[in-house]
Amino acid sequence: MKNLRILIAAAAIIALMNFNWDRAELESRAFVVTIGIDALDNQEESSGNNENGENRFEVYMTIPDVRYIADDKEENVRVFSARGRTISQAVEAVDSKISNRIYFGHTKVIMLGENLLKNQNLLREALDTLERKNDINAKCIILAANQPISEILEAKPYGKSLLGMYISNFYNNSADSAFAMKKMDLETLIADLGNSGDAVIPKISLLDSGDAEKEAKEEEKEGNKGKGEEEKQEKKAKEGKEEDKQEKSDGRKQKELTIAGAAMIADFELAGYAEEDDLSGYLWLGNAFGNSSGNGKNAAGAIAVVEHENFYVSMKVGESRSKFWFEENKESGRLVCVGEIKVTGNIDSYKFLEKDFDQDMLQYFENLFCMSIAEQAASIFGLFRDEYGIDGFNLQEHLKKKNHDLFLKYADSDGAYWDSVFADMDFQPRVTVDLELPPV
Repeated sequence: MKNLRILIAAAAIIALMNFNWDRAELESRAFVVTIGIDALDNQEESSGNNENGENRFEVYMTIPDVRYIADDKEENVRVFSARGRTISQAVEAVDSKISNRIYFGHTKVIMLGENLLKNQNLLREALDTLERKNDINAKCIILAANQPISEILEAKPYGKSLLGMYISNFYNNSADSAFAMKKMDLETLIADLGNSGDAVIPKISLLDSGDAEKEAKEEEKEGNKGKGEEEKQEKKAKEGKEEDKQEKSDGRKQKELTIAGAAMIADFELAGYAEEDDLSGYLWLGNAFGNSSGNGKNAAGAIAVVEHENFYVSMKVGESRSKFWFEENKESGRLVCVGEIKVTGNIDSYKFLEKDFDQDMLQYFENLFCMSIAEQAASIFGLFRDEYGIDGFNLQEHLKKKNHDLFLKYADSDGAYWDSVFADMDFQPRVTVDLELPPV
């Protein structure tokens, strides 16, 4: 019995020592939740050369104080930044500013700035650095920022102080049902750019509701005759005081974050931005940006809408699956990409007290939704092919793997002629929608 007590006491002491050691190890690390990388303005647009030895990159990191991370308060999160000729040099510069060791094992999000995306050589260098850092998870979410990264990282998202956690939770819980842009991760981005040099990266932006409201008020005020300049200045001064007061009491300024639209990358360079409405068809055709498998399920829980007799009918998507295959048009000799989309769902809203909703009416709405989805799918394919010239669905890799003989017939083994093949390719959306009768 005495020996048992000694063993129990020894085990307790060892456990306590391990706990204290783990806690000390935890508090000695600086956990980076979000990384932002951008190129400095002094870089030439098409070259990363730096003959003068000037800094080329700016790196941002959000690091919470792990001792108070459960409190989720903004004062427990800091944004650090540094510049360097290389990304590694900038990271070391941040590391020198803090006492703890930087650790990327829990990084959730990596933001790529607009200057970086416009510079082919620097973008390649940044991706090479990220790929070589073994402690960065290959499943980190990638976002394009067309606004200053520093401002986005300083924004206070609703309900969370940790921006990286907010974005990660959004993709885990809300993205499909909100019809938001599909997630791009580091592994997929590297694969897509490695295969074709093209990629579609979801875009993050911040909206300052206060500024938007102020601008609307100013426009309205300027349109009212009889209102003098003196009154305008007085109102601006008053609004400025209120804004200062709000910022002092609320810390970081409350700003709305949105993940909508996408950056179009063609041959490792930013070709432009597509807005959310332009990209709706893409959400039916793939389960992720740059989905190299060419098939997947998506949009579960989303709401699709069509117009019928001067009012709108909505469908709640139960499941949506898509896949690609290729055919030859014997008459024209052109390659045809077929995009098959199968959707199941139920009518989510209809006219109140409507009694004639029978099987014929259900089939009529199925046809309406089929036409709407087919139009959206054809639109995004045309946008990729005609406006941006990017293989946004990674069809080259898909055709090479699934039908290599057909691929060799239109392009050589290295895909040297793929750009012209893709530019001349036809697209046929084939959509089926299976609706359930709405509950009585």
